[in-house]
Amino acid sequence: FYGFEIENRGDGRDPYPTAQLDAVERLSAALCRAHGWSAASVIGHKEWTRRKIDPSFSMPGMRDRIGARIGTAPSTPPPYVAFPGAAFFRPGRNSPLITAVGRRLNAEGCGLYTVGPGPVWGEADRRSYAAWQRRLGYTGSAADGIPGRASWDKLRVPHL
Repeated sequence: FYGFEIENRGDGRDPYPTAQLDAVERLSAALCRAHGWSAASVIGHKEWTRRKIDPSFSMPGMRDRIGARIGTAPSTPPPYVAFPGAAFFRPGRNSPLITAVGRRLNAEGCGLYTVGPGPVWGEADRRSYAAWQRRLGYTGSAADGIPGRASWDKLRVPHL
């Protein structure tokens, strides 16, 4: 995932400056092009979590602008979820992606779950992922149970 912090007062009345909206549009389009994603991959805080109320601008409108800048949708979307970054996998993280990771670990024979997998990243997930890393030949601190890009790409977690 990529995130952008853009500034306004957050009071629902202060508009985002045009320069900021243009920067979000251009940078989002560049990231989508680099990863082969469509504009549908771009989401706002309030579309991802109930704890956020921003942005106050229209995300469908922003996606339309990004889509127009990209030109065309990718001909074939990537079959697997892109690596969300190691920081995503922190204790207590709640996401359907965590369940999908656990299912793949189970399918690879590395799931060490007594219950689950479920949507909250916990010790069973970390131990299961460490088993996957060891299967790939990692040792020591390289098999700490926190996904890295190379091991993630080999796990091939399908899109949700």
